[in-house]
Amino acid sequence: MQTKVWRCKICAEPYIGYERPSNCPFCGAHQEYIIPAEDWKYEDDVQLSPKSRKNMEEALKLEISNASFYLCVSKVSKDPFIQGMFKTLSNIEKEHASLHARILKAPKPDIDFDPKLCTAIDKNSVNESLERETSAVKHYGKFLGEAKEPRLREIFKALVDIECDHIQLDREVLKRLK
Repeated sequence: MQTKVWRCKICAEPYIGYERPSNCPFCGAHQEYIIPAEDWKYEDDVQLSPKSRKNMEEALKLEISNASFYLCVSKVSKDPFIQGMFKTLSNIEKEHASLHARILKAPKPDIDFDPKLCTAIDKNSVNESLERETSAVKHYGKFLGEAKEPRLREIFKALVDIECDHIQLDREVLKRLK
């Protein structure tokens, strides 16, 4: 087998591997967005309408909030599975926030640990995650419907799919915690 370089059309992160991954290991985008690196081109210099700018600013706040919450849970949970799951979710949401900041030409956001943001009760944390992801899907669906810019439509569509994956994960983990 030959090692290849792949690139995610959503977050722009490169990935080295024998095969195209089923999901971007950085932002969670589905395989359809992962392309050979030689075919990738920079697309984040988008002229935003006032409505799209407002939606991107809201999306940035949403992702910073979710990344911070997930980071908190990853540090306060006593369950290694929950710690790992929420550490990964925090990294994915941080990648989403970085994408939004890049398009807004804003500084890369800092995600800080704040123990007041979450509880050490895993079931409560997963339930809150489910609420956050459901809210994100609603927001991104609305933003998708309002976006006129093709790049934003592609991003919002991918983010709806990614956050739906997170909802499915939360539901499976809740079954495990019962």
